[in-house]
Amino acid sequence: MYKIFTKSRILQFSLTELSAYAFSILGCFSTYYAYWHTINTVQTVDFNILSHTLPPKLSSLLIQKSDEELRQTIHSNYGLFGIVVTDCNVDTQYCPNQKILYYSGSTFRKKKPQTNLLANNPYDFLKDPPPLLTESKYPSPSIDKIKKTGKNNPGRIIGRVYYIHGEQPTFLDEYREFITSPFKQGLRSVSYCQTTILFLILGIFVSLLNEYKIQKSQQEIKLLKSQLELEKSKGELDRINTLNKTFSHVIESEFSSNISNNLQKLDSTIKGIISRLKTDTNNIIHDIQKAPLLSKIDDFNNFLGLNEQDNNFLDPHLLNLLMEVYESFNTINLVVQELREVTDLEERTMLVQEELQKLKDNLPSTITRRIQVEFESIESPLAIKCNPWRFRSIIRNALYNSSSALKQYSRKIEMVDFNPKISVKCYSENNLAIIAIVDNGPGIPSDILPKLYESQERLNQSAGEFRGNGSLIVSAYLKFHHGKVKKSNNTDGGATVSFLFEISGE
Repeated sequence: MYKIFTKSRILQFSLTELSAYAFSILGCFSTYYAYWHTINTVQTVDFNILSHTLPPKLSSLLIQKSDEELRQTIHSNYGLFGIVVTDCNVDTQYCPNQKILYYSGSTFRKKKPQTNLLANNPYDFLKDPPPLLTESKYPSPSIDKIKKTGKNNPGRIIGRVYYIHGEQPTFLDEYREFITSPFKQGLRSVSYCQTTILFLILGIFVSLLNEYKIQKSQQEIKLLKSQLELEKSKGELDRINTLNKTFSHVIESEFSSNISNNLQKLDSTIKGIISRLKTDTNNIIHDIQKAPLLSKIDDFNNFLGLNEQDNNFLDPHLLNLLMEVYESFNTINLVVQELREVTDLEERTMLVQEELQKLKDNLPSTITRRIQVEFESIESPLAIKCNPWRFRSIIRNALYNSSSALKQYSRKIEMVDFNPKISVKCYSENNLAIIAIVDNGPGIPSDILPKLYESQERLNQSAGEFRGNGSLIVSAYLKFHHGKVKKSNNTDGGATVSFLFEISGE
């Protein structure tokens, strides 16, 4: 049995109806154009009549200062178009300093007219004594521009009366209003509705006619089919299948094997690099831990504890130097611990609060010595997928940049009561874990702000070979772990750098 409601039939019917609806919009546009053309023509005729009759009366009312009668006169058009009376007393077209004395409301123009826009509208002079001759008129209803008659009334100019067409909406606005409120526009809505229904019915008729032709054609094709054509089609299908198998074999032998071999070589090379990186890192860690200097760190602990009991044992400068050496030992130990995680390239589900706590416990003294660093975090655990070492490196780099800016700012302003401060805030928003670093320094320079942590270039070109690469490295880490960064300078001073990671569902 022949199937009528197939996907192709439904698609063809939908396209036909869409085409019919598009043509109905064109039909509605012709109605819209004819309606507003008629409105403008009628208003032009009204303006022409008013130009012959209105100036004498308005001039008399202005001279007599009959405000109430004047208002009733200009409101006698029921708001179908605008009438504006001004105090302009010059005969030039543009009168920038004129003031509006009276104006009629308009159904199509809700706002009060602006004086700087009145120059584009036709007007007549109001004079003392009142004018008797018509100084301007419209040549025909279809011409919207007023022309001078060549006549001139004597007397002093005391004002102007402007005639303003009703504001015509665009077709898109009017059609949108018809869609939302089909019966709000009166007869136009009826015309739009009739046009739309007519074209949709024509679309259905065309679809039915096409369907009838298609069914008739398919029946004729079925009658003309023969066994010979079936055999011929079967042979052609076998030939195509054979060609397809041959082509698939060629692709497999020529391309797939090469790609597979290259992938195996690349995988082997990457594994070799990772293996060598692990071996070299372990050798470096071994050499550092076996260095004689690091093996005496316990002696420093005992010695420093001894010195706390006897303050006169050493010179204060020497004691400060020993404290700095001790802090350097701690920094080296921290670097050794970080090196163990460098070769771990994989990401895993980690808790943001735990890694921030590790970072807080091992902050270098170069940051905390003269700067107050605070950590704030929500209690609910935030889990993200990231490499822990890279995560701490991202936050640490932002802390280094903030502390460096604060130190330079402190030396520059030379304020005794300035307390440099850095706040690390951890919270969640829109399924994102957000780590914000906020300081009270000078802010990020405007030329660096757009590129910081987002550019693939070194921002500090004047730095040495091993410095100035922090922004480039952080940018690479963020892209690898699908992280984002937001930067801004605070209105009350300082800057805020926020790193955003998607919260893991695990």
